[in-house]
Amino acid sequence: MDKSFLVLFFKRELLTFLLKKPAHNAESQKMAKTNLPALEFNDLVRLKQRAARHGRPLESEVCAIIQDALSNDQQPGFDELAAELRALTAGRAHTPAEELMHECRVEG
Repeated sequence: MDKSFLVLFFKRELLTFLLKKPAHNAESQKMAKTNLPALEFNDLVRLKQRAARHGRPLESEVCAIIQDALSNDQQPGFDELAAELRALTAGRAHTPAEELMHECRVEG
């Protein structure tokens, strides 16, 4: 298989993967079991008190806190993801897209 085709395919697939929204299916709805071993005793007590104030179990309170934090989290757009990709690949040798496309046309 042509190397330039693979490079173009990989770049497209990588950007598609980075921009893909998380799936919302039954499997993703399952609650993950997480231990909080690094939590200080006083913080654990405060967390239990907060859960009691909201009338829910500790695990539900932790989930609510995480969901609240994630709902305020801004998902990066294409420009931010592209800038991140450029930063990650800075200093590496790159073949310009025009050359890769030309190679595909000549060899194809």
